[in-house]
Amino acid sequence: MIRGLGLRDRGSNPRGPIRKKTMAVKRKKIGAAGRFGAGYGRVKEKLIAVESKQRSRQECPFCKGRAKRQAKAIWECSKCGKVFAGGIFHLEK
Repeated sequence: MIRGLGLRDRGSNPRGPIRKKTMAVKRKKIGAAGRFGAGYGRVKEKLIAVESKQRSRQECPFCKGRAKRQAKAIWECSKCGKVFAGGIFHLEK
C-alpha cells in the first residue's frame, strides 16, 4: 500500500484513522408534542397536558359508559347512544 493515500493507512493521518461521524440520538421523549421540534418549550408542556386528558377514557354522565368525542364539545356514548354537549377537549368530572 502506498503511504498517504488510503483512509486506513495510519501514516495518512497523524491522529489515527478517520472515523465516520454518526447522527445525534434524541434521548428525551417529549410525547405527542415532539412533532413540533425545538423552540416551542412552554407551549409543548400545555399541549401535552391537554392531549393526555383528551386521549384518556371519558365517562358518560348518564350511564357511566364510554363517551367518545365527535366534534368540538360534542360527545356520544357508545353504550347508551346518547349525544350530548360537554367540555371541548375532555369531560369534566
